[in-house]
Amino acid sequence: FGGILRVEGYHKILDRLLVHPDTLPALERGGTWQSVGTGTASGLDASFAARGASWGVMATYSFGHSERTNPLNTAGPTTFAPLWAQEHGLRLGGQVSFGKLRRWSVSGTWELRSGRRRTPVARRQDPDGSWYVVPYAYNSKDYGPWTELSLRAEYGAPILKGRAKLSIYLDVLNATVAQSDFVWIYSEGEPQEDGSLAAPERGVFPAAAHPAVARHAAGVLRMFHVERRRTEPYATATKRTPNSQ
Repeated sequence: FGGILRVEGYHKILDRLLVHPDTLPALERGGTWQSVGTGTASGLDASFAARGASWGVMATYSFGHSERTNPLNTAGPTTFAPLWAQEHGLRLGGQVSFGKLRRWSVSGTWELRSGRRRTPVARRQDPDGSWYVVPYAYNSKDYGPWTELSLRAEYGAPILKGRAKLSIYLDVLNATVAQSDFVWIYSEGEPQEDGSLAAPERGVFPAAAHPAVARHAAGVLRMFHVERRRTEPYATATKRTPNSQ
């Protein structure tokens, strides 16, 4: 029997980060990428593992808090969380070996993480009746938690007189078929009977089944800090299973 417990903390101060203005007029006037951004990243990582003759368990937890400052922003806040920030992460796992020579084993891991950041939007309407969305409070919301349960069954035996090992295994990724939000995509509004456009809406779509939508969604995320950005005519929000993330 043996075990280990480790706890680590960190704090980083970042400077000369590459940033750009967040409004179309500023970009049209020649505003471009500049290395004037700053930021911080702080966190705590804890891990525990224990193993016996025929079993093993592990657990990890991470906490992280990050901020970025873009002095070129004028439409939204200059200090905000980065897009990829996920504050909490928990992972639990275990393995059991059995059989006369313990050649069979069953293992599994369960993971839970905070959702990725998203930017809330306000709906606005042009005089011609068309709708658009305006981002504000950059990356102040999240998409909800991300979770996954994965299982493995394995058989292992020595071969070549013990100089190598043969393993045959079956993996079941995302055994519960859990889904989490990948990105929300807003429409320009659906046409009504009187010819007007309804307010932008969003829905739910599995990104794994619609890779073209997922690729478009990634582009929207990268460019979302542009004020009054008109979106493509989708009324969907993509979802995907955790193991495809």
